[in-house]
Amino acid sequence: MALLYYEATPLTSEGEERVRPSAAPQDGGRHRLHVFGLAATVGAALALLFLRLRGDVAPAPADGQGYLRAHEAMNPIAFGAAVPVAPRRCSRVPGVKLAETEPTSVWQSCAAKWTEDCGDVGCCQDAGMHCYEKNDGWSACRESCDAIDELNETWSCRAVAPPEPHTDAQCQEHCRQLESCTIAIFDSDAGGSCTVSTEFHHEVVWAADNFNSHICADASSLPKVEALLDKVKKQLPFTNPPMENQECSWAGEDCSETKCCNEVSCDADFKQCQTYTCYRKSPYFSGCRLNPPNSSWEGTVLGGGRTFRSMPPAGSQVAMQGTSLYCFSVVNWDAPAPQPFWSTEAELAENIKTNGVGIMQCDDHDWYDGTPTAKAAWGSFSNIDSFLATWRKVGEKGVWKKHDFTVKVDADAVFFPARLKQHLDKLRVPRGARVYLENIDYRF
Repeated sequence: MALLYYEATPLTSEGEERVRPSAAPQDGGRHRLHVFGLAATVGAALALLFLRLRGDVAPAPADGQGYLRAHEAMNPIAFGAAVPVAPRRCSRVPGVKLAETEPTSVWQSCAAKWTEDCGDVGCCQDAGMHCYEKNDGWSACRESCDAIDELNETWSCRAVAPPEPHTDAQCQEHCRQLESCTIAIFDSDAGGSCTVSTEFHHEVVWAADNFNSHICADASSLPKVEALLDKVKKQLPFTNPPMENQECSWAGEDCSETKCCNEVSCDADFKQCQTYTCYRKSPYFSGCRLNPPNSSWEGTVLGGGRTFRSMPPAGSQVAMQGTSLYCFSVVNWDAPAPQPFWSTEAELAENIKTNGVGIMQCDDHDWYDGTPTAKAAWGSFSNIDSFLATWRKVGEKGVWKKHDFTVKVDADAVFFPARLKQHLDKLRVPRGARVYLENIDYRF
């Protein structure tokens, strides 16, 4: 038998019902009777009749909307004790984005810098930007604000804030207050966003420190929430899906499908570089060119150069790549020394082997035979073609698949694998990420 409690609410001087939150008991004019079980029904009726005779309980209106409200309670309590309405609770899962079903945005999207009016939203998508008022009709996202701008126009420079803070705590509170909300997702990027949905999920779809997920429910659903949290924990640390591999074309190849080009043309100092562009020649062919084509081409631009992408460090809930190393060196055993006072590659390699240093200290290592190459103007060898052939051999042998990173080491390099592992650990490379590391700033 469900426990019920009835609240008797007196009338105001205007004859209207005075409504108070049932979770906040008040003295003076409000009388509560808490009834549980069938046996208490008669006692409750007599008590209500007594209150009615005192004039403290108004008669129910004809439309059936009475002043007696029934509330389910969680557990039976002693007769006459107050029954608090249990608040909804939320459990926070940091660094994780859970799956959502038809999510609804709580806040408007923040404004883009310079070009969009931020007066209504009071927030900016770009990091380091703030919303400043110019006049009653325009506000914009800027790094800073001067009373007279670069166009000699006047700004009030009043800082405009969002209607409510775009914070993780505020996002959680929205879901807690909304009875139908079960999951809220907060994203701190782009000025902060909050989405809410009405179905429970435990599937992790992404992990990064800009995300926090909240599972909210009333007290009766807490066991279900605990079960969901256990399922979430079993997925952590989470391996994010790899970034989509970008396939691009070389000059002379058809770029109709890839819509991007590999080549880059740079000046002698590598200070000014220009990517090739994919132009449509006809319905049957598109090609990568440095400069626009002549009139014999249709000339539609399909895409530009390969996008340079930098991998951010793994978040606190993201599975990290390990640090095991497969190292190899390419040695031209019969090549002479590039300079009279230099050692040959063979001599350097034998020294590494004898002393057990360099690639010998990696988790796995191999030596590959190089091929004779021409000497370049700077005194070293022009060995690009030889190295490309070696990389194919590395791929065919397949030892690299057993390790986290593959390292090509020149025979004349002073190499400490343990130091490299320390750096890799600090980089927090996400597990499965397709990355390469730049160890010098020189541009080849």
